Amino acid sequence: MSSTSVTSIDLARVLWKPTIYRGTVAILFSLLGIFWVSHTPAVVLAVALGLLFLLWALIMWPVTRLTGLPQTLRTGITAAALAWLVAGVMALFVREPAAAAFIGAFGLILGGGSELVAGVKERSLGRPARDFSLTGGISALGGVVLVLVAIGMGEKIDAHGIFGTCAMIVVLLGVHLLIAGLSYRSDSRKADAAAAKPTEAGS
Repeated sequence: MSSTSVTSIDLARVLWKPTIYRGTVAILFSLLGIFWVSHTPAVVLAVALGLLFLLWALIMWPVTRLTGLPQTLRTGITAAALAWLVAGVMALFVREPAAAAFIGAFGLILGGGSELVAGVKERSLGRPARDFSLTGGISALGGVVLVLVAIGMGEKIDAHGIFGTCAMIVVLLGVHLLIAGLSYRSDSRKADAAAAKPTEAGS
């Protein structure tokens, strides 16, 4: 990407793969949480949450290193990836449903908030910025819902209930991310095809 002028198509070219990968991870997590039988061991919830956040951080971190990425967007993605990294590592070491719930909320709220702020500030970039805003908003709101559900369960809090709640939140993110990633791929291929036509005509 050019460091002087970044367009939505430039972002689409570099974002479609990580966006699809992140959406796929989210869907797999959600399927596990939705279809896992009752009496889910807390360790399963902890490991699943840990892997979700760590994989998200791993997938998105290379995007922060791209030359020409707008600084606000770079900062937002970096902050989100760091929040997911911290949440992922912490989740792997907890064995209590309540702790897992609040760690999950931590990752969703901080990561989502970072995406939301970056998307709003870079809204001139069009669709990619809107998608960051929407993904961040869903994530942050989902984190708040997760906290409220955990508090509402009180002493009856259990890993299965928390896992199911997380899965319902994350599946919304997964569906949106997959749709966004496929749209980026389509846009970038159309732009590449249009750019190739004048070259072919000139030859």
